[in-house]
Amino acid sequence: MNTPCRKFYQSMLSKGGKNAYIALLVLAAIERNEKELLKKANLSFIQSNLQDTNQQNQAS
Repeated sequence: MNTPCRKFYQSMLSKGGKNAYIALLVLAAIERNEKELLKKANLSFIQSNLQDTNQQNQAS
C-alpha cells in the first residue's frame, strides 16, 4: 500500500473515534501482509460509513 494511504489510516487512528479501530485493523493487515484481514477491515469501514450516511439522510 502506498504512503499516502498509510498516512491517511495513521491520521484516522490518531483522531480516535469509531473508525480508529478499523484504521488499526487496516494498518495491522498491511504490516503483516494479511489480505483476508484487510478485506474484512475494508468491508467494516464501508459498512460503518454507509450507516453514518443513512443516519444523516434520515435526520434530514
